[in-house]
Amino acid sequence: MTALTRAADGALYVAEQVDDDTGSSRVRRVLPDGSSSIVVGGGGLDPFEAPTAQSVRLGEVKHLAVDAAGTVFLVGVGAGGQDVIYAATATGSFRGVAGFGADLPGGAARTTRVGNVGSLSIDASTGRLLVPSHDVGVLTLSADGHTFERLTSYGAYHVQRSTGGSLLLSSDGGIGRVLPDGGYVHLVGYRSGEQQLWGDGRSAVRTDLDGGIGSFFEGPGAALTFHQGSWYASTIRVAHPATTAPVFRAPEPLSLTAVRVSDSVTDITISTERPSEGDQLIVVRSVGPGGVDSPADGELVVDEGYGVPWDPTSSSTLTRTRYRLPAGEAHSFTVFRRTSAHVTSADVTTTVAPGASGTAPGRATGVTATPAVGAVDVSWTAPASAGQPTGYTVTNVTDGRAVQVDGAARSARVAGLTNGASYAFTVTATNGAGTGPATAPVSATPNGCAPTRFSDVAADHPFCSQIAWMVGKGITTGTNLPDGSVEYRPAVAVSRQAMAPFLYRAAGSPTFTAPAVPSFADVPTSHAFFHEIEWMRAKGISTGTEQSTGKPLYKPLDPVSRLAMAPFLYRAAGSPDFAAPATTSFADVPTGHPFFREIEWMRASGVSTGTAQSNGSPLYKPVDAVSRQAMAAFLNRSTALAD
Repeated sequence: MTALTRAADGALYVAEQVDDDTGSSRVRRVLPDGSSSIVVGGGGLDPFEAPTAQSVRLGEVKHLAVDAAGTVFLVGVGAGGQDVIYAATATGSFRGVAGFGADLPGGAARTTRVGNVGSLSIDASTGRLLVPSHDVGVLTLSADGHTFERLTSYGAYHVQRSTGGSLLLSSDGGIGRVLPDGGYVHLVGYRSGEQQLWGDGRSAVRTDLDGGIGSFFEGPGAALTFHQGSWYASTIRVAHPATTAPVFRAPEPLSLTAVRVSDSVTDITISTERPSEGDQLIVVRSVGPGGVDSPADGELVVDEGYGVPWDPTSSSTLTRTRYRLPAGEAHSFTVFRRTSAHVTSADVTTTVAPGASGTAPGRATGVTATPAVGAVDVSWTAPASAGQPTGYTVTNVTDGRAVQVDGAARSARVAGLTNGASYAFTVTATNGAGTGPATAPVSATPNGCAPTRFSDVAADHPFCSQIAWMVGKGITTGTNLPDGSVEYRPAVAVSRQAMAPFLYRAAGSPTFTAPAVPSFADVPTSHAFFHEIEWMRAKGISTGTEQSTGKPLYKPLDPVSRLAMAPFLYRAAGSPDFAAPATTSFADVPTGHPFFREIEWMRASGVSTGTAQSNGSPLYKPVDAVSRQAMAAFLNRSTALAD
């Protein structure tokens, strides 16, 4: 068992590992009468290819939560070891919720980076999912399940709504309460310099909690019962916090400047409007423009008045002079602030470039231009001689526009370009002594697509952008190969059974309850895509092929013809009002064709333009099978009509 939670109806949900070699898991629902069933996992399909929650192949499940509607939220491990969140509804659908991108909280939940996620829970006051993260704070999922709101930026492992309505959270330092105005009250666990030991009968807020706090709950009289663990012991404790405690406020943003005064010396200035008692400031230096991610190896600049004097009751500017740096290298400085609430955050990063007074830079070398979607990425190598640059300018020779970056950069993106048009670019280096000579122009043509994750879909593939759109929408994840690569297989024909989940996911995986009895003679309830095929039947997208007796056939293994694709997309779009022209647009689709109206709608809507001929009208080729690459283009264009 790797995770456990109880739903409002009393059922237990247990995440159990079923294969120690692969880490495969499943989630079991155990009712009060002792009966149980598998609700998530146990199948062999990737999360974004699985038609139902029971057909998905799950990795390790770290945390679980179940809302009042029976939706099971679970935390797993995604690409690169990052935490991701999935949801399985009571009707059996399965989707990715969050963690599939690097966005900050406030936008789409799916692409929000959730960092190191703690124990999921359901907010007692709103019924919505609460997501505690040690890296990004406490998030709550919107009612529609598509966006996140950040309730607090304080990192947390476990969170719950107290009886009074405020948030209680546990972190490295103990348990605290987040007030409606953003203040933080430390309830259990010590602050730096106030450490005591258990058993002395003294303040809970000064207690050393070796190993940290895991889950907890608030009982009568605001007593806190919590789990405390370390490498050698695990204990359940009860604390009675004081009714009054100091309130700590989230610190105001810092400002940071770094000025190189010579080849080997840089001055650092840090300022803040309202330093708080107990604040620590840590400066971390790294070589290169990338900044840093951790204060572990940083230099402690200010620690509660020690080191460099700081009056915590007034505004302050701290100057740290004479940082001695190796000559000829660029350096990034990041200031981390650790507050009394045991929350560490990186406030600001700045970069200083190497420089030499009195000498302008030389010419950059190794300039390349790489096409992207509506843009070109220009890269270069720093000048080999003369003065060190403090900045670079990439000039679009075609229209005179320029992009400027700092001296530590080795590339820049020139955006706002027209796909298919050719552009030329030069690079110049600058410092305080002047600007060096421009490089010879390099040319590139934006190709409309960034490289995809698929080994068989390169950036110059004619359907690259449409296939990349499919991936971004979660419509397909491709086929995993034994060597670790992933293929899309663009030239392979799409089967009718595969077309059903593609259309269903393109429609946003709407809530749908499949009937208990199949509508098609050749699609039993056990079929992997029974849910999606029945959805197509219910929406009127496909009615199948009638037989002389019995139910119609869906013919799931047959390839989708271009003839059938037209009514599929037309009906999926809601069968919009459309008056077909009096004359045909395609040489091989006469006005008497049974799907003339739908095919002409595709032409008029820009979904399909057909294949041009040397003379006469283009061909639609209705009996040809639809390839996966053409299907991506059809779906992309038809979905854009609804947007």
